[in-house]
Amino acid sequence: MSLELPLPAGILQTTLQRSRDLVAFGLQAADHAESVDLRVPDSFLDVVPARDRGFDVEGARSEFRTWVLANGLRDCVEAIGPTLEWVRKLCFFWTREGPVTPLEDGKFRLSGRLTGDEWNTNIVRGAAKFDRLPLPEKLSYLQKSYRWQRPELSDHILSLAAARNCLVHRDGIVGGKDLKLSGDHGLSVRWRKAELVAGPGTDERVLQAGSHVDAGETVSVQFIDSEKSFAIGERVTFTVTEYVDISLTFLLFGLQAQTSTMELQEHRRPAAATAIET
Repeated sequence: MSLELPLPAGILQTTLQRSRDLVAFGLQAADHAESVDLRVPDSFLDVVPARDRGFDVEGARSEFRTWVLANGLRDCVEAIGPTLEWVRKLCFFWTREGPVTPLEDGKFRLSGRLTGDEWNTNIVRGAAKFDRLPLPEKLSYLQKSYRWQRPELSDHILSLAAARNCLVHRDGIVGGKDLKLSGDHGLSVRWRKAELVAGPGTDERVLQAGSHVDAGETVSVQFIDSEKSFAIGERVTFTVTEYVDISLTFLLFGLQAQTSTMELQEHRRPAAATAIET
């Protein structure tokens, strides 16, 4: 049978879009909601577990913004597992024995051969086994099993996953479990952001919304790393701008993961097709 498998970056993009849309809606709702109380709508019997610890409307509005951004980050991190599972599947298929045939559109087809036992072991049970691995071990497994090139942004993603774990398991309050090494004083999170810069050569300046650009200047995009540290006892929080930059980091990671996977396929490209292209 013929299998058309989704590419890893596409899997991640779908979740990133969902996260982005829900965060945008949530932030706009927080800004424009005109609630006068915090009763649950359409509820005949409302449960108030701890009235003395409840929010007023403005307190809930502020906390909701933080909560929305935290959940947006959580969704991004949790999309990495399914993305790497598709990487694993693609790597597995492209390391199977079988002839490779060039196609008229420049692509090529692998006619791989699998037994039922191989399918059940590597696709069915393999998915469950891979899913149970922590994220660092997922990356190591792909490297060791298929010589898959680890994406450059892997350490950035691992630091964001650590922030997600703190948000989910410790309400965002950094504790000892969040430290990588015993001598660490806090949790450091890294991501990559894009900046628009203008200027001639090395004399560049970062553009902001509404910045004026002179006629002789050129505008380009540069990618730089950002880092934010949270001390023990401090709460992990991100601004709206940081969330947007973090989303970009996940997208770039997905593209890097996909490139590494496609390189494995290129090793199987038929020599005849390569000769035609060159």
